[in-house]
Amino acid sequence: MSYRAIDLRFSNSILFARFVSPLIDNNVVDEFHRAIEDYEHAATAIVIEGTDEAFCLGVDLRISPESEGFPIDSLALYELWERLAFGHFITITHVKGRANAGGIGFVASSDIAICDAEAEFGLSELLFGLLPACVLPFLIRRVGLQKANFLALTTLPICADEAAAYGLVDISSGNSGAVLQRQLTRLRRLTKESIGRYKAFSAELDDRVIQHKHFAVKSSSDAFRAERTLSGLRRYVERGLFPWEAEDQR
Repeated sequence: MSYRAIDLRFSNSILFARFVSPLIDNNVVDEFHRAIEDYEHAATAIVIEGTDEAFCLGVDLRISPESEGFPIDSLALYELWERLAFGHFITITHVKGRANAGGIGFVASSDIAICDAEAEFGLSELLFGLLPACVLPFLIRRVGLQKANFLALTTLPICADEAAAYGLVDISSGNSGAVLQRQLTRLRRLTKESIGRYKAFSAELDDRVIQHKHFAVKSSSDAFRAERTLSGLRRYVERGLFPWEAEDQR
């Protein structure tokens, strides 16, 4: 079957997956799940990339007036990040441009995160009355509770150097493509068996992601159902106005 929401390339045991659009919808989630099913038997690593301008900006929040819940399947998205975190392959995110909201979920669920020196990272959900509930278990696992708390509450983006200092990314470089290739040269020497054993072992060391799955999904969906949140999101999508902005401010 063809892939339209993500571009795939398989080379020398490495699967490269690139977002076609920087926004996450059900097609993106479904195709990532299908790509894992199609290639996990052969891939030792999955490299996830975006464009030079944006890695991933989060869930597509364009909603209909009849919307009664989160615009995508939150459980399927959470389980995708779970597969990236614990699957028997190495997950690598290569970030250029902006990574925001749900895009941070892909970064936080990866084994190795590499970014360009101009990359930017943020959690903007609280600005719109939403919660980064599904992202937080993965983010806390990667950077710790207080740094995750700071990113969620301030909603301010951080630069590549700050992301590296937080531990959100492992390497920040002005030549991130070369860094990625150097890492892949080494990673190609690892066997599927050794990677599988290691990922299974590491999953047992920290199972908070699995423990909090249903609570995170429910919390995310509940926040989205609030009428004030829905009206604010429609206003932002239709007129580009943040919830606190008056109609005549732009």
